[in-house]
Amino acid sequence: MMLILYRKGWYRMEELIASLCSEIEYTGHEIGDGIIYIYARSNRSKAECPQCGCLSSSQQNHYTKRVRDLPIHGLKTEIVLDRVNYVCKNPECATKTFAESFSFFANSARRAHRLDSAVMKVALKTSSVAASDILKETTAGISKSTICTLIKKNPQ
Repeated sequence: MMLILYRKGWYRMEELIASLCSEIEYTGHEIGDGIIYIYARSNRSKAECPQCGCLSSSQQNHYTKRVRDLPIHGLKTEIVLDRVNYVCKNPECATKTFAESFSFFANSARRAHRLDSAVMKVALKTSSVAASDILKETTAGISKSTICTLIKKNPQ
């Protein structure tokens, strides 16, 4: 059992993952190259089609989604999520297959929402070049062009 000091409290890894999203469960972790890799999987048996809203329990396949998150104990963190593709059962729907979605990151994103928030806090107070340099050392390797794109998407 690994205890983590996070936001002024000690947590088990399972609790930390559950705090991100109740629909995923912790399956393991490893530390390598200065990164904590947290392995998790969906605990759902069905998902809702984003196009038509039809519930489906017909799984097509599994794949791995990697999502960067806030650092833990000064180490960069990456969540390695076993994600499921479902088949939409609505014959009228244009979507034939879809990936289950989770609240802590956007479907096509490679960063968790809370990491994006941390990036924005630094980026709005410095230049994109300085923000990139600061974040590479402390939080996550993010390029200046990614920071500029993030600022354009989220004007504050």
